[in-house]
Amino acid sequence: MNMNKATGFLSVVLMAQLLLAGTLMFSVPDLAAVRPDTPLIELTDQSVDRLIIEGADNEKVVLRKASDRWTLPDHFGFPVENGKVAQLIEQLKSLQHGFPIATTSTALTRFKVTDKSFERRITLAQGNEVLKKIYLGSSPGIRRIHARTDENEAVYSVNFSAYQVPTKAENWEDKEILRFPQEDIEEIRVADLIIRQAPAEPAKEKKEKAEGAEKEEKSTPPKQPVWIAEGLGAGERLDEEGAAKLAGLLSGLRIARVMGIEPQAEYGLNAPRLSLSYRRKNAEIVEYVLGKAESGTDFVLKASQREEYFRLDDYTVKPLLEAASRDKLAKNGEKDDTPVE
Repeated sequence: MNMNKATGFLSVVLMAQLLLAGTLMFSVPDLAAVRPDTPLIELTDQSVDRLIIEGADNEKVVLRKASDRWTLPDHFGFPVENGKVAQLIEQLKSLQHGFPIATTSTALTRFKVTDKSFERRITLAQGNEVLKKIYLGSSPGIRRIHARTDENEAVYSVNFSAYQVPTKAENWEDKEILRFPQEDIEEIRVADLIIRQAPAEPAKEKKEKAEGAEKEEKSTPPKQPVWIAEGLGAGERLDEEGAAKLAGLLSGLRIARVMGIEPQAEYGLNAPRLSLSYRRKNAEIVEYVLGKAESGTDFVLKASQREEYFRLDDYTVKPLLEAASRDKLAKNGEKDDTPVE
């Protein structure tokens, strides 16, 4: 009798275990099917042309693609740095995850990946259609962050950082908007001087020199453009190295950020520290007016070919002011053409 009771009890326990196992099998995700290289998002055949990046303190930046160029529609429509958005989208598409570290709604708050609590919320859209939303939350370690999508409540740890998606428009600006190849400069007007590249040699003379050069060893580097100037005083000559340096600084100018599109008295442009103009090949003359901001050490630049006012860093402006001064461009005495032994 006792043996029958024991057998019956064990049968009940076994049935309970089987029922529990069956319940778990159908209620718990198939973790064995989760590969460690599973993409966090998939954008197959979907072209993103709008991104919205939001931060923890209500910061927000919108990026929009128009005519094959990404811009900041809420920031004067200013262009975004070339390649920066494409790089971000590729980084997001390459994010991979393995097993979820949490799947409950209470865990979302703990890992800061809810609609009300997050470090970053990234919306990827095509026109008015939202394609994906990604929430980035707390960080479990260096270059790791908790993440989830709006499609479910599974939280993952991925190889990414919140700083890779800044929420300030100035961090997306094309800081090289004013840059161009130095060799494009044909003329600079500054300090009562008109500095030009010397006219090209006639074709016949150029050919004769080229034929002669073929007979010599090519041991010297190519010559830099030769500059000439109008407006020099008696006994003055143009410092060609100084002219080349100024051309290099103008062509390589980098902005710090966009200040706005409306003139402000505090920009100091009514009493400019520098006024000059330059002309590029097959282009109109561009005028630069540089003012000293009333506060701080910053300078403000207005370029005639752009509607914006740009802030320039002090370390960018000082070399430019020095190179544009007359004493760096005009030297006393005749040019010494004696070859160095």
